[in-house]
Amino acid sequence: MEQLDRRIGKPNYQILIIGRPILGTDEQTLADIHMPVQQFNVDRAAALTGTYLMALYGHERWVDGGYGQSIFLNRTLIEQKRLSLETIQRQVANFLMEFEGVQIAMPNYEALRYPILNSSLCKRHTGDVVFMLQPCWKLMQNDKQATDNVIDDNPSSPVLLWSGTIRPMPQGKLTALDIAELIF
Repeated sequence: MEQLDRRIGKPNYQILIIGRPILGTDEQTLADIHMPVQQFNVDRAAALTGTYLMALYGHERWVDGGYGQSIFLNRTLIEQKRLSLETIQRQVANFLMEFEGVQIAMPNYEALRYPILNSSLCKRHTGDVVFMLQPCWKLMQNDKQATDNVIDDNPSSPVLLWSGTIRPMPQGKLTALDIAELIF
């Protein structure tokens, strides 16, 4: 940056390095920009997934439940029936992709391969299949808004704005709108 200052002068360039700024996801912010918030109930998704697996493999309890952005399979039953856990995880992920509001679903072993998911995945609470919701969808658990997410949809990222002409960056958490106001 010092060499740029000397060669072309500070007022003649801007450097913008951005992590991943987020638009506020609280319901009021979304309502202000006319984006309705929809609800995704993980308990109902787990129950439907259990029914789906019963249709494929017989009347047994194939799903232990859902928590956060995960579906937990009954691994003991899968081992007793000598079925492939990976095959069932893939079938469940494909089934979840058909749900309204699901942006992506995959077996947990695949999620760990993606750097962006791996860094924001809470491995201790991860089920056998993980999913992420589309924007403007809120996760519900037991008909209440869930507060524990398995995947942090808004992981913290460093943000640096620097230039001879950009106003000083405010301290604290920034949204995409805050950054846009600094730039434009």
